[in-house]
Amino acid sequence: MRKTMKKMLAASTVCIIMSGSFIGGSARILAEQYYGYDDGTKPGENWPAFLYVTPTDHPKRNIDKNHCVYCFNRLDSYPETWEARFQTMDPKKLSIPLPTYEKKLGNNPLLKEYSQKHSDNLASKLLNILTNGYPYQKLGDLDEEQSRRVTQLAIWHFTDGYPKEHFKSGYSLTDYEDQQLKKLIDTAEKSEATSATYSLDLYITSSYTPDTHKHYQHLLGSTLIPKKPESGPKPPGGKNPKPLPGEDGQTKYPKGESGEAGPPEKPKLDPAPKPEPQPKPDPELKPDPELKPDPEPKPDPEPKPMPEPQPKPEPQPKPMPKPEPKPAPQPEVKPQKPTKPSTITSQSSGKSLPKTNDTGSLMTGLGTGLLSLLGLGFLTRRKRKD
Repeated sequence: MRKTMKKMLAASTVCIIMSGSFIGGSARILAEQYYGYDDGTKPGENWPAFLYVTPTDHPKRNIDKNHCVYCFNRLDSYPETWEARFQTMDPKKLSIPLPTYEKKLGNNPLLKEYSQKHSDNLASKLLNILTNGYPYQKLGDLDEEQSRRVTQLAIWHFTDGYPKEHFKSGYSLTDYEDQQLKKLIDTAEKSEATSATYSLDLYITSSYTPDTHKHYQHLLGSTLIPKKPESGPKPPGGKNPKPLPGEDGQTKYPKGESGEAGPPEKPKLDPAPKPEPQPKPDPELKPDPELKPDPEPKPDPEPKPMPEPQPKPEPQPKPMPKPEPKPAPQPEVKPQKPTKPSTITSQSSGKSLPKTNDTGSLMTGLGTGLLSLLGLGFLTRRKRKD
């Protein structure tokens, strides 16, 4: 039972490892797949088409310098057009699907294999063209589109063997464009050694046009790919042809045994007598530079006494003037209107006394009169009893 379980575990482990390798390889292959397309801005006759690539897993219509590519085979068909009005559409749903490409590192043997001319040292010449042409440089006073056009024609000169004398008439070039094209080609022809610093990408396709069954062009990347520096020359197979003592921890003696004893140490010889030192000529005495007196230290400034703050005089309260009593205004005595003479009391002169408004005097008089009446009544009753 245990042996069966061990075999099942071992088989499961192998399956997991193989499936992981397969998935990783599939993802790597998928990441290297690209769509190639024409942006549809050039007619493709006197003006070569402007071509671009985009990854198949995340397709996007980018028409910038980073996605710019060049036609590698002049006589083959351009990739299908992906116009700006369909930029949000999936490339698979276009009326004519875009061809797919596989990106490979464009070393000299691969470039020579897929080119039409099979010229020697092709990688170095193409690198020279792209270094001095579009998108890295503008050619003279040409604009970007003209520089890109001339760079494409120079590539065809080396990949397809198109004569540089026929470009002016075959593609309706101006005198200045033809001059810049020949200058670019002559500069590239002088490069003899393959560049050891950069390389190029080559996009290879096996697709054909659906209507004419013509092979699509291979595409040359315009981005210079830096090469990884090698650590140094290595022997064939990565190891020395003959094992050396001490290499990889190996020795010529069995494990656990020490090596042979070395030769006895040679006796040390007495050191040879040193020659007596000869007297050296006395150096010339130079006059001492004039000594400048040290600057006398300046006395520290005496601290100035701080002025003592004088007490501020406390504010004394000012005597408030006592308010003098103001005389109350005496009410004006209004003249009373004369009244008719009373029938009860009268003066000798026959005139009645004027009435006053003094209510207090009146009440006092009334009280006194009332008490007088009560007193008279009390005395009268007492007299009657007696």
